[in-house]
Amino acid sequence: MGNSTSKDEAREAELLDLSLILITLELITSHLHEQQTLLHELLAALEKNEKWEMHKQNREKEKEKPKRKTFTQITASLRDNQFHRVFRMNRSSFVKFCSVIESQVGEDTFRSERKIHDANQTEAATNFRGGEVSGETRVAILLRLLAGASYLDLFMIYDVSSTTVYRSFQIAMEWVNESFSFPFVEALRDENEVFFNEISHQFSLDSGGEFEGCIGALDGLAVKIKRPTVTDSLTDPGAYHCRKGFYALNCQAICDVSKKVLWISSRHIGTCHDSRAIKDTQLYLLLKEKEQFLTKFGFFIVGDSAYDMESFLLVPHEHPQPQSPEDAYNFWHSNSRIRIECTFGELIMRFGIFWRALNMDLRQAGDIISAASLIHNFIVDERKENAAISVVRETEIDEDEFFQNFSVQAVNSLDTVDQLMENFEEQRTHFEFPDPNCSDNNEPHDGGRPSKDRLESKAIGKKIRQLLTLHLDIVGRKRPTQKGYKYNDLGMVYMDY
Repeated sequence: MGNSTSKDEAREAELLDLSLILITLELITSHLHEQQTLLHELLAALEKNEKWEMHKQNREKEKEKPKRKTFTQITASLRDNQFHRVFRMNRSSFVKFCSVIESQVGEDTFRSERKIHDANQTEAATNFRGGEVSGETRVAILLRLLAGASYLDLFMIYDVSSTTVYRSFQIAMEWVNESFSFPFVEALRDENEVFFNEISHQFSLDSGGEFEGCIGALDGLAVKIKRPTVTDSLTDPGAYHCRKGFYALNCQAICDVSKKVLWISSRHIGTCHDSRAIKDTQLYLLLKEKEQFLTKFGFFIVGDSAYDMESFLLVPHEHPQPQSPEDAYNFWHSNSRIRIECTFGELIMRFGIFWRALNMDLRQAGDIISAASLIHNFIVDERKENAAISVVRETEIDEDEFFQNFSVQAVNSLDTVDQLMENFEEQRTHFEFPDPNCSDNNEPHDGGRPSKDRLESKAIGKKIRQLLTLHLDIVGRKRPTQKGYKYNDLGMVYMDY
């Protein structure tokens, strides 16, 4: 009996111990579960905190993302002569050019680098690469494309999209055409005697003041264009195919003695003869209207034999005898008229966009020619101003030297600028010259039966030409002679060395 009781007590003790163990295990398991839950919560919170920190870091990095370089930053490394080669004008002229445009179109439209910086704006025209495109950058893109650069280079250099390159070109071109103008028409409307007297005086200086009265040199230039597309308003693209064998616009222009374009009309068809083209302009009607004013003061324009004689448009004598008074007149007439040939040459060499066919619609092609001519005028004015105050520094390229030492390779490569200036004698034997355009148009033309007014105007023109011929003969202004001069059957001079 006693043994049975002892066994029962021992079993109860074991059961109690097992119960305590189970309770302890349950407590430990529960505690572990709580610890595991807490651990998961801590890990989740830590992960969330890390994500937040990463998010903050990414936002900071986004804020620190480099913005598009400004025009000033891009060009800071260019030497003065390189800047001139790239943009066809020096730094001070570029700043002045942009300032004129900004004053005309408004600072809110131009959006200079200074204004963008002051406004602290970061989103605008093209924001995918960081920031607004400044007016200086748009002008730079215009000048580079006119100079012959490719948009493939420009969108990388200026960190903009290719679409923005062409949009900037269009915008800046409109700014130029809006901000600048050709002075001839306004002066003629106002009968500005002082303006025309100054031009006439400058033309007469070579002749010692004897060939007086010329207020401009007139000629036409055939500018290559792509074949026009047939539209409802343009049914005959062949009308633009000129006698030189390419599609072209016939551009009529008048310049002064400094090769500044005083007037230009750039949208005539390529097959149009120069004499017809000038008569289809509003300027011709204005010249006819102001004929009395021009005749009163002895003002006239000089043109080659492609044009008809008018009271305000003098052409050369036909078939002059060598060393005759007529030959002397032709020489001084040509001495004035050659300025427009030089103007065309300088315009074409400065802007490489004309070295190939203009690949855009006809209206835009005309706008490009106008804008290029206005920029050319600005550069000519800057050249005269710099010459007057003697500010051309040794580090800058002199304009005359630029065109005398011109080559396609030198204009398009910054690395060859100094080499070109130092080794001109060595390089001049293999210069390349662009030849996409022509300005001679002297073939015979049928002007039709002249009206009474035309005959009267022609008679007045002949009288003015004869008076000039007699005056040059009286004062002894002959054609300068030089060894090698020869005369052809038409009485024109050529050189035979």
